[in-house]
Amino acid sequence: MMELPVTLPQLPNDEQIDVAALTDHALTQRLDLRIARQVQAVAEHRQAFYARQGGITQWDIGIDVERESDGGYSAGPSMSIGLPLFDRNQARRAGAGAQLLRADALVNARELELRTQLPDLANRLRLTRTNVEQLEQQVIPQWQRQVDLSLREYNFMLMGAFELLNARAREFDAWREHAETLEQYWIQRIHLAMISATPLDAALPDAVQLPSVQAGCQGHEHHNH
Repeated sequence: MMELPVTLPQLPNDEQIDVAALTDHALTQRLDLRIARQVQAVAEHRQAFYARQGGITQWDIGIDVERESDGGYSAGPSMSIGLPLFDRNQARRAGAGAQLLRADALVNARELELRTQLPDLANRLRLTRTNVEQLEQQVIPQWQRQVDLSLREYNFMLMGAFELLNARAREFDAWREHAETLEQYWIQRIHLAMISATPLDAALPDAVQLPSVQAGCQGHEHHNH
C-alpha cells in the first residue's frame, strides 16, 4: 500500500517551466491524442478506398465452365464487375468523407486545447509559486517578528494578553494561508503534469515543517505581577 506524506513538499529549487517543450511532448505522448490520430488515419484509408473504387460495387472472380459443341467441356477464369445504374457508392463515399471530417475536427480540437491550456496552467502555477514565496519570505517572518516584539512588551507589562494572543493568531493565520497556497501549488503542478503527459520529478524537496500550537504556547512565558 502506498503511504502518502503527512506534510507537503517545499517548492522545487530553480523550477523552469518550458511551455514549448511541454506542448511538444504532450502532442506526441498524450494517449487520447494518439488514439484520435489513429482514428483519423483509418478514416483517411477508408475514404481513399471508396474514392479508388468509384461506382464499382461488386467484383466477382471465379472459373467458368462451358460445354462445347462436340460434347466436351472447357474451363477458364472469369471476372465480372458490377456497374449499377442507380447505386454508384455515393452513400459509402459520403459516409467515409463525413467520418474523416469528424476525425480531423477531433484531432484539431485536441491540439488546440493543449496549445491554449498548457500556457494558462503554467502561468497560474508561476503566480501561485510567487504567492507561496511571498508568504515564506515576507508575510510569515513579519508576523514572527511581531509576535516576538509583542511577547517582550507583554513581559514588561507594556501589552495585555489579548494583544499578544491576537498577534499569535495572525501568525498562525499566515501559516494556514501558506499551507493552503502550497497545497494549491502542488495540485496545479500535478494537473500540469497530467495535461502535458510529463511525470513529476522523482526527487521532491524536503517537507515543510509547520509550527505546532503547543510549541508556540511554550515560548510565551507569563510574567509575575
